[in-house]
Amino acid sequence: MQNRVIRWCLFALLLAQASQSAAAAKIIVHAGHLIADPGKPSLDKQSIIIENGKITAIVPGFVEGGRIVDLSQAWVMPGLIDMHTHVTVTVDVNSEVPWSDFMPAFLGRPAARVLASAGRANSIMHNGFTTIRNLGDPASVTYDLRDAINAGVIDGPRIITSEAMFGRAGRRLRCA
Repeated sequence: MQNRVIRWCLFALLLAQASQSAAAAKIIVHAGHLIADPGKPSLDKQSIIIENGKITAIVPGFVEGGRIVDLSQAWVMPGLIDMHTHVTVTVDVNSEVPWSDFMPAFLGRPAARVLASAGRANSIMHNGFTTIRNLGDPASVTYDLRDAINAGVIDGPRIITSEAMFGRAGRRLRCA
């Protein structure tokens, strides 16, 4: 039953996205300053050619020929990778009860968890992380979130998933 609800929610998101125009097959990023190779100086005024979602070339100067993303006044670097995230569970460090989202993650409706996690995944990606590993998914919804991102239904980083959290019996979680 829970999987059916999640799939219907994802299907609704897919229909909403399908109504929007398709992204151009070729994207050209005009990078003012590009950090491309570790230990080497940055490159100025570079065009990053992206075809079908993959970088196919980096060429000097600002070229035309596709959808232009103008970052000519910005620094551009490869995406960051975070190998320890909990995108399906939040902790509000400013709250008197920082783990208030923890029990709903275990007991709440999986479809609501996917929808809540979609916004977090998008925010993570917009903060520069293009790949994350989600650890300890109490509701096992990370698979559906990952599949929706891979299908282009929602925006988010590449997700490497893991199963539910586990710990040693009799040990309490310490927040210090």
